[in-house]
Amino acid sequence: MALEAANPALVEGEVERAQGALASHDAQARALRDRVAGLEALLARAAAEGNFEALGDARAELADAEDRLARVQRDADAARALFEAVEARYAETQRRFLAPVVQEARPYLQAIRPGTQLQMTPALTVDKVVRAGAEEAFDQLSGGTREQLSVIVRLALARVLARDGTAMPLILDDTMGWTDDGRFLQMTRILRNAAKEMQLIILTCHPGRFARLQPERTIDLEQLRKGALA
Repeated sequence: MALEAANPALVEGEVERAQGALASHDAQARALRDRVAGLEALLARAAAEGNFEALGDARAELADAEDRLARVQRDADAARALFEAVEARYAETQRRFLAPVVQEARPYLQAIRPGTQLQMTPALTVDKVVRAGAEEAFDQLSGGTREQLSVIVRLALARVLARDGTAMPLILDDTMGWTDDGRFLQMTRILRNAAKEMQLIILTCHPGRFARLQPERTIDLEQLRKGALA
């Protein structure tokens, strides 16, 4: 049920935990195989020397080691199967979200950056943009452009999740501080339309910049703090 309800952010950690468990089981299996080889050498030496008491102890220890090896091997097989299942589910979840997010982001991009296309990583972060056929790495873009693309991707992901039955609010914390006035106005229109479909929460030290959003409710945190102290 957890796998069925998974999304990329949740599943990514399960892949790493499965890999760690698999590596641990493999290490235990190797150590036990080395122990079995040592016990078999001890058995051969004891038989050659006629040391039957040591031979009996070695046989008992060998049987115990083989039993433990079988248990570790079963655990390793289970960990490997879990890793493969989680990895497959992770890839499926990425496929399920990645293309729809890029598709949802396209009309917003055309509104503020006509002709721009996104290339995203499997972790749903912007990798590159393509403009006029030329690729540009995300970290090479201007601060304002990175801000706008980040908001658009988050908005697109929120829309995809809502369509998938996992509606959640979109929270922006003092965003678009580097965005020029013209594109800020365009982004405000985009966010105002988005607020008709989902809850939009904006935290800002500059409330006047977002007045055009016409917020349904404005909360002054400083006034709340003073009221609480009073």
